[in-house]
Amino acid sequence: MSDLAIAAAEAQSPDDVESDAPGRTWNFDLIITPIAMGLLLILLITVWQFADMDVTTKKILSPANLRIQTWQHLQITFWSTLLVISIAIPLGIFITREGFKKFSGPILTVANWSGQWPGLVGMLNLNGSLTKAGVKYSTLWSEDFTDDYFRTKLRTWLTTGRCAHKTDHVQPLARIQLSASVRRTGEKLAAQLLREKAIMGIFDEGCMGMFNAIIPDDLLHRVGVFKERLSQSTLYAESCTVDDAEAAGVRAWMERRGMKFHTGPDEATDLTLSLIHISEPTRPY
Repeated sequence: MSDLAIAAAEAQSPDDVESDAPGRTWNFDLIITPIAMGLLLILLITVWQFADMDVTTKKILSPANLRIQTWQHLQITFWSTLLVISIAIPLGIFITREGFKKFSGPILTVANWSGQWPGLVGMLNLNGSLTKAGVKYSTLWSEDFTDDYFRTKLRTWLTTGRCAHKTDHVQPLARIQLSASVRRTGEKLAAQLLREKAIMGIFDEGCMGMFNAIIPDDLLHRVGVFKERLSQSTLYAESCTVDDAEAAGVRAWMERRGMKFHTGPDEATDLTLSLIHISEPTRPY
């Protein structure tokens, strides 16, 4: 052993040497966390038992409903996780292989046209995001994917890597002849925005992954519009502090302005008077 190694070993204090003696190290986080969660659960149960809740809130927080919702949530979580894993892991392995890292093949977005399913909304969101990002893609839609138009376009995309649709119904603004009064109105509004400015309230910008719906701030600033980012959770929390009298006053104001509420007796199928007063739309306003 070298002189340097011997000197280092002698200089090392006994406290620095790791002991092999049996012992137990307590991790207080494992003790404090369950206690804190238990106290929080007791607090929530106490609030639930003694809080002055409306009929709708009691129904939502009832033990039977909570059991159903919890079981449904667990099922959704399990199957969605299984689906994501079954797709993401093979795809991740595939795209990390040499030769596929810079893969930029043709992209096709497809969705059903039926209003019973949310596929079309998701496709439009994805298309808007791809367009904003400058990514080229093709898109197809159908109600049941058996019609000739869909099959023909799909065959075209599989052969050429792209498919197009008629867009002659869309006209650039520069080609449209605006009347003098319409043009003056637009110019007047633009000048007013630049002079007086405007604040646009946005609730949870990008919360649903809608990249296409996020307008860059610098583009809005050029035309005199500025963002005020708001929280839907905060809005709901504040709406819970509105009493019945104020909510009824808001409804009366809406009706004076021409708003019509079509109400019925059954909360399961109709908009009832109690729902108007204790939930939306009057309390958030």
